[in-house]
Amino acid sequence: GYSPGFYFWEIVIAYRKVSLTLLVTFFQTSSPVLSLVVLCWFIGLQLKNKPYFEDALNDLEFRSLLSTFATLFVGLVLDNMADPNLIVEIILLATIVATNLYFIIYGAYLSIKHIYKKINKKPSLFQVQTLTPVNALMGPIAGRYRRIRKGSPIESEEKTKEITLE
Repeated sequence: GYSPGFYFWEIVIAYRKVSLTLLVTFFQTSSPVLSLVVLCWFIGLQLKNKPYFEDALNDLEFRSLLSTFATLFVGLVLDNMADPNLIVEIILLATIVATNLYFIIYGAYLSIKHIYKKINKKPSLFQVQTLTPVNALMGPIAGRYRRIRKGSPIESEEKTKEITLE
């Protein structure tokens, strides 16, 4: 998720998508260059703010923007080649494919790593507490109680009852 204070970042992402779409749609002659400039600005915003709570998500977003930049840049080069050579075109297209494939593989790697952490995570005190026989007997009332360690803050005194563990 987003770091505290960056819940608006979804609006920034939507603005980026809309602005790039508008540039491609309405400024067809100069859209690749303007798109690169706008994309560089959004890359700078991403690097400066790092809006995501986890560094891996900030890194993934940065790599996504770099992949988009590389695709636009190579597309601009291909579009403006005076005398296109077949070998050069193949190399440039392979660069686009490799860049995007790298991003997809990296994203899959991070997803698998995250799932692996979730599977191998030891149960928290709250998760263990929900398995106790007392909670099974209490039924719907059990959700109102939460075990906490000594010294831990209680989030809401109205909805929870402190049960300290020695």
